[in-house]
Amino acid sequence: MTEKENLIGELLTAAQGGDAAAQHELATRLREGDGIAENLADSLHWYRKAAESHHRDAINDLGSMLFNGIGCEADPTEAFKWYEMAAKAGHPVACYNLGKRYLHDRVDLKQAFDWFREAAKHNHMEAICEVGTMYRFGHGTNRNLIAAADFHVIAAKQGDPVAIGNLSDYLDELRDIALTGNATASRILSEIYNRGLSVEQSMPLTWAWIQWAKKHCPPSDDADDAAGMDGAYDFYKSCLSTDDRKEGERVIKNLIAARHKP
Repeated sequence: MTEKENLIGELLTAAQGGDAAAQHELATRLREGDGIAENLADSLHWYRKAAESHHRDAINDLGSMLFNGIGCEADPTEAFKWYEMAAKAGHPVACYNLGKRYLHDRVDLKQAFDWFREAAKHNHMEAICEVGTMYRFGHGTNRNLIAAADFHVIAAKQGDPVAIGNLSDYLDELRDIALTGNATASRILSEIYNRGLSVEQSMPLTWAWIQWAKKHCPPSDDADDAAGMDGAYDFYKSCLSTDDRKEGERVIKNLIAARHKP
C-alpha cells in the first residue's frame, strides 16, 4: 500500500469516527481526485457531515457544491443558507460568496456591499475590488470615487484586471477631483503613476501629484492618510531626480492652466 493510500485510509477512518477536519479533507480529495478516485456524490456527503459539525470551510464548500450543482442538483436556496451560516461565523470566502448572491440573485445591494466589506477586511482580493466598484457607482452605498480608487488600487497592486480597468475608466474624473484641492485623490494618483496601475509608469507624474497634495491641498482629515502623504512626499523628494521633479511640476502647471481656460 502506498503512502497516499495509507493517508486516505487514515482519513476515512477518522472521518467515519466523526472528525470534522478529516471529513472536510476527505471531501476535498474526493472532489479533486487527489489520491483517491473522484466521487462528487461522496464528496458532497462528507462536506455535509463536516458542515453539520460546524467546520467553517466545509460549510462554505457545501454551499458552493449546492450552488453549482456539483454531486447533486443545483439548489441555490439551500446554498444560500450555508453561505450565510459560514459568513456569519466569519469565513472570508463565504462573506464574498454571500455578497455575490445578494448582488446577483436577491438583489439587495446594501447587503451585498456590507458582506463584500466584511470579506475585504480579511484581504479577500475579489471582494476588495467589488467594494471599490460599488463605491464607484453608488451601489449599496453613497457614491464616493475616492473611496473607490483606494480599494481599486489595493486590488490593482495584486494584478486584479477588473480593478485596473476601473481605474482606467475614471482616471480623468479622479484627476479633476484632485485639481480641486483634494489631497487624498492626489495621493492616490501619485501611487497610480508610481506603480503604473492602468497607466504608463511615470516618475514625473508620481512627483507631480504628491507635490500637489503636499503644497496645494488642505491636509487630509484622516491622520493616517496625512502621515502617509508626508512620508511619500519626503521619500520622493529625496530619491527622484531634479529633472523628474521639474517635469512633474511643469505638468501640474499646464493642467491648472488648461483648467482655467475659458
